[in-house]
Formats: sequence, C-alpha cells, structure tokens
Amino acid sequence: MRFLLFLLFLPALAVAQDRIVEPSQVIAVLNDDLDDDGILDRAVLYYYSDWDFADLSVYHGTVQGYLEEAAYSPKIAWNGHGQGVTPYLTRNEAGSLQVMSGNESVGPSRWHETVTIAFRGGRFVVAGYTFETYELNDPDLGGLCDTNYLSGRGVLTPNSGKAENFRVPKGGIPLEEWSPADVPPQCAAG
Repeated sequence: MRFLLFLLFLPALAVAQDRIVEPSQVIAVLNDDLDDDGILDRAVLYYYSDWDFADLSVYHGTVQGYLEEAAYSPKIAWNGHGQGVTPYLTRNEAGSLQVMSGNESVGPSRWHETVTIAFRGGRFVVAGYTFETYELNDPDLGGLCDTNYLSGRGVLTPNSGKAENFRVPKGGIPLEEWSPADVPPQCAAG
C-alpha cells in the first residue's frame, strides 16, 4: 500500500521541481524560428534564481503547436532593473540568438555584454561572447573583447594599444553548461 501511495505522489514531486515563472518575472521574449526547422520557437529571459541576474530558457516549437524546453541557462546576464541596464534578446545577421546586457545609464563606466547562441548539432550552444567597455571621462580606457567559440578564436582590442589574439576551445559550449567561468580571462579583464 505504501508503494502505491509513493507511485501516486511521484508525478506531483516531478512537477514540483519545475521552474514556475510568474509573468512579472519575465524580462524579454523572442519568438522566431531559432533552429531553422520552419517552426516557431521561443526564447524567454527572466529572473528566477537571482533577482540581479537573468535566466534564459529556449523552447523548441513542435509540429503539434507545443513548446518544449530545449535548454536552460541560469544567470546568463546581469539584470539592472531599469532603463539602460535591463537585458534583452535579439538575433544577429546570421540568425543566431543574442542575449544583450550592459550599463548605459549608471556612472561613467559603461559596458555591453553579448552572449551569442547558435543551433548546432541538434542543440543550442554558446557560439560567441563579446564584452565592450568604455569610460565617459577617459576615451583611452576600455576596449573590446570578441570571442568565437565555434572557430576557437578571440581578439582583445584595447581602446588605446595593440590588439591581442587568443585561442579558446573550439566547437561551442552547450547552452545549459554555460557559466561566467567560461568567459576568457582576456575578456574578463575588459
């Protein structure tokens, strides 16, 4: 009898582990064909695990009209909760999903961060990472760090000085495995 009760409650336990996101937690939504199969997919940026960061869920659309979660990445972007500091979603010219965040309104230190996500080999991977920083009071400070995880190449270009090429592991990072630790040290330095 105890075993039957356990089996009865098992589905409820599994559902209880799902993330429940209230509409007020949603920061941005992008509906588009993100995997080039001709079916509408959805990317949702929201705060869930931490108020100061945005989590990302990407959903595959099905031929039946349903959405199935394909990937989840916690704390993919900083969330400043205001004008000029709220992250958003877009697509680049190659059709890849981009999570954009930054500071365009607080203090003299400004920055932009872009995490580029592509669909490769049947899954969503982080294909690129770009970090740009500049100072309103001193244009010589700051620079641009651009990393392509698909090619394994990156370049750090300071606003004053010589560009430095560097290498990263090639092939992309599965979106669900992405973390700030994957940012190359050259980009973390700005």
